[in-house]
Amino acid sequence: MLVVLADMIYACSPGLYKPTQEQANASGVSLEELQNGRELYVAHCNSCHTLYYPKQFNEAKWKENLDEMQSKAEISNREKELILQYLLNND
Repeated sequence: MLVVLADMIYACSPGLYKPTQEQANASGVSLEELQNGRELYVAHCNSCHTLYYPKQFNEAKWKENLDEMQSKAEISNREKELILQYLLNND
């Protein structure tokens, strides 16, 4: 059952950008942090609703959304920051 759920989660995420070293260099955030942010976003946010594309909201709205959803998604402040970094560094 867990394997099936994991497959479903990742099947829904191909449209999301995958961070590159170039994006990491431009953002000042490590590639590993951007990748971790993506993994956290897919794993935690997709468990309750359809994922939004990073460019669907501006920085202020993403911060508001993450603040609102943090307790529901049961993510730490650090995890929230990694997700935000992923969502904002998508050019």
